[in-house]
Amino acid sequence: LQNAEIEPASQGRITLSARTGLKKWSFTNVSPVQVKLNASQINIADLTKLSNQQLPVTGTLSANVALQGTELNPQGNGDIALTGITAYEQPVQSLRVNFSGSGDQANANLSLQLRAGSVQGKVTVQPRQKRYSAQLSSGGIHLDRLQALKARNIDAAGVLAFQVKGQGAFDNPQLSASLQIPKLEVEGQ
Repeated sequence: LQNAEIEPASQGRITLSARTGLKKWSFTNVSPVQVKLNASQINIADLTKLSNQQLPVTGTLSANVALQGTELNPQGNGDIALTGITAYEQPVQSLRVNFSGSGDQANANLSLQLRAGSVQGKVTVQPRQKRYSAQLSSGGIHLDRLQALKARNIDAAGVLAFQVKGQGAFDNPQLSASLQIPKLEVEGQ
């Protein structure tokens, strides 16, 4: 597929070029792949309709991705940004993912901005060694600002701080988590 251009009905534009090699008409973890994708101002609701999924998610997606190599030898980089999102009744200011692959290792960074606070994440994968490390953290999510709780008539107050870390082999993952809410109040208690 080369130089494909898609203009969704509501807004935005997608350009795409992709190619892969198959072995006996099948994709394997050593099949060569090359992808260039640019998407700007795509309505997320259009994407959910396209995938035949009924997901309560709205907002705008932009992406710039350039990948080559194989599943075991990923190379390239990309940026994905979602803005003006509402997901499961929770407004999200932005979600950004930046990633890169150097052949031996793939890295990704995540940044989530809510009115209630922010979340950061990082993951590193070594596909040949089948190993990973990951972390997800927030210095503070204000529970009284979470619309998803309000929509369910849950009156909660306090600040949630958390840190989740994982590492190890794909077949033997390790995970640790720490959650703190120093002054939690639920329904006024």
